Amino acid sequence: MRDAGSLALTRKLGIETELPIVPDLAFALQPAPPLRPRRPGYDIGISPMIYMRPGSWPHENMADYQRYIALWTDLVVDRVARGDRVHLFVTDPADMDAVQEIWARLDAMTRIRCSVAHATTPDTLLEFFRRLDAVVSSRLHGVLLAIVAGRPVLALSHERKVRTLMSDAGVPTFCVELTTATMSQAGGRLSDLTGQLDPCARRLREYVAVASTAVRQQEEILPKLLKAR
Repeated sequence: MRDAGSLALTRKLGIETELPIVPDLAFALQPAPPLRPRRPGYDIGISPMIYMRPGSWPHENMADYQRYIALWTDLVVDRVARGDRVHLFVTDPADMDAVQEIWARLDAMTRIRCSVAHATTPDTLLEFFRRLDAVVSSRLHGVLLAIVAGRPVLALSHERKVRTLMSDAGVPTFCVELTTATMSQAGGRLSDLTGQLDPCARRLREYVAVASTAVRQQEEILPKLLKAR
């Protein structure tokens, strides 16, 4: 199991087998170190998603979806106005629809300091993260791979497993509930994050080191579990 919450859900299904809690297998990945940062300004990756988008999500609400798109757009505009470079990216191809909607809302001057990344695999995403100072993501794998890469991340969370991951990584302060987030709240938390890049990155590296060791120990655990079945 990835976390205590996942184990509790498994118990509700009636599974009584003793199951260890082990971090996500992504922590077995070994990304290259971050590249030397460009200054002035920060390089920030922002990953929107199609959450609640009609025709794209099991639960649909156009008003809510448009509010999330406006939030991500405002974050882009705000960071560019501060002198940063923003790189829109996705960890699910379907989210490119959200990226396109945000891009259409940006004026020409803002777009000059923005780009759209087309990294789609774990390896290409980890390579992409090397040149970022910070990441903003909502999907679990966007948050997870940013942590694996040791990149400070602001999670705009819409589900339990993202909140749990941020708490386990020791950075719950930088997890904001997407469904209720305001621009003032999300933008302020992102500013706090860019003001603490080095200590946050250091904390994440320490967590990743521990999680990587735990993942490797699965090689010893799995045969025992299979034998017990």
